[in-house]
Amino acid sequence: MYFYANEPKQRIIDQVAQVINAMSPVHGYDISVAEHKPKRTNAQNDFYWVNNEDVAKFLNESGVKMAFGLPFKSENIHEINKKYLGVPSTRKQDIHSFSEYMTKVFAFWIEKTGGMWQPKESPYGYLEKVGLVERGIR
Repeated sequence: MYFYANEPKQRIIDQVAQVINAMSPVHGYDISVAEHKPKRTNAQNDFYWVNNEDVAKFLNESGVKMAFGLPFKSENIHEINKKYLGVPSTRKQDIHSFSEYMTKVFAFWIEKTGGMWQPKESPYGYLEKVGLVERGIR
C-alpha cells in the first residue's frame, strides 16, 4: 500500500486495519513498512535507451560487428549491460539507484571503447534538466 507523506497517520492506520480485519490468516501476518522511494521514471528509461542506441551506433560506425557480421542494436547493448553489470532489470530501481547504474553503464562502455565513446550527458545532468533533482543536490 502507498500513502502520501501528508496523509494523516490515523487514516493510514485505519486503512491498514481494514485490510488486516478482512484477512483470516492461518499462520499470522507479514507486515512491512518502509519509506517510499520514487521509482525511476519513464524519462530516465528513455534516457537509458537513447544511450544504448548511441553506443550501438558508435560501435557500428567504428566497424565493430556482432557474430556473423550483424550490426549492433540498442537491444544488444541492453543485453550486454544486463550480463556484465549484473542488473537484470531497472524497473524497480529508485531514481538515485538508476542514476548510479547509468554511471556504471557509462564507465563500462568508456572502458570497453578505450575512451573513444563518451556519453553526451551525465545521468544527474539529465535529471537536473528534466527537474527530477534540484541543481547541485546528489
